[in-house]
Amino acid sequence: MTSALMEPSPVPKMEKPDSVAFLVPTRNRVPGVVRFINSIINTTSDIERVCIYFYVDEDDTSSQQFFSELEGNNRYKDLVKYKIGPRIILSQMVNELYPLTKESILYFGADDLEMKTEGWDRILYKFFAQLSDNIAVAFADDLATFQHPEGLATHPIFHRDWVNVLGYVSPPYFACDYADTWLSDLAKGVNRLFKLPFINEHHHFSVNKSPYDSTYAESRNKFVEQGVTQKYMDTEEERQQDIQKLKKYMRGFSK
Repeated sequence: MTSALMEPSPVPKMEKPDSVAFLVPTRNRVPGVVRFINSIINTTSDIERVCIYFYVDEDDTSSQQFFSELEGNNRYKDLVKYKIGPRIILSQMVNELYPLTKESILYFGADDLEMKTEGWDRILYKFFAQLSDNIAVAFADDLATFQHPEGLATHPIFHRDWVNVLGYVSPPYFACDYADTWLSDLAKGVNRLFKLPFINEHHHFSVNKSPYDSTYAESRNKFVEQGVTQKYMDTEEERQQDIQKLKKYMRGFSK
């Protein structure tokens, strides 16, 4: 399976010691994972400053086989890491990956995502270098803005300092959708939501870029069964509390 992957080539280190961790839930989508990894190899300016972390369900044998084969290839040992765990809701998967990371910038990835802009990593490093307190949510163009609000960070990007303030990467409530809405709302609450000039194309079934597979079907079913929209409405007070946490940190940092 690994033969379809491209080989990453090392490049000189950047002056600013930032780095990026992609946090990626995946299930039964090896071709999508291969496309995503290859797109990162193709577009990243400094591959040595990037690591992709995947959460794999313990009953997902196809993904486990793929990552096991990849693990045996030294060319990918520093680029791709994975964790096998029980079936949990989507928004909790990235929280489970966070303890594995050491990178400064966290990127909420997906197995139906593709990086399209060369040098996207340098754009990120320049953006965060301009923030003295590192408090912000950034996002790229996913080429699907006709499907969702323009100001929605569908694959949010933020600094570890953001996580340190809030205590989580993703709100651990949602089986499908709304984690991005939650994080976008927090960023809007402190006037720190930014769209950056690069593209991460979302190959979602709803924009006719992927087939409606079993993974999409299961997530849609859970969306209804678990009352995700109502859960989001019921947690408004918690989001307001988190906005206050961010504001307090920002005020303290500016003193």
